[in-house]
Amino acid sequence: MVGEGVMLRIKLTAHFDGRVIVPHEIVALPTGQPFIVEVVTPEAVEDPTLESRRAALQRLKSRRIKGTSIRATSLTRESMYDED
Repeated sequence: MVGEGVMLRIKLTAHFDGRVIVPHEIVALPTGQPFIVEVVTPEAVEDPTLESRRAALQRLKSRRIKGTSIRATSLTRESMYDED
C-alpha cells in the first residue's frame, strides 16, 4: 500500500474491455486514489526492426523528385547571398 503524500510512478500493462481499463497484474493503489493515465500502444514503443527501417528508407527514396539537383557551388555562402 502507498502512504499518503508519497509520489508514485508505475508502469503497467492493461487492456480495455469496452467499459473499464483492466490491469494485467495486481496494482497496489489506495482505493479512491486519483491518478493520471497515459495510454501507449505496444506498437508505439517497440524498436523498429531492420526490415521496417529498410522499408521506410525505400519509401523515402521513392518520393524524391527525379531530375532535380543543386550544384554544390550554388550552396556556398557567396552564391546564396549574391546581390546580382
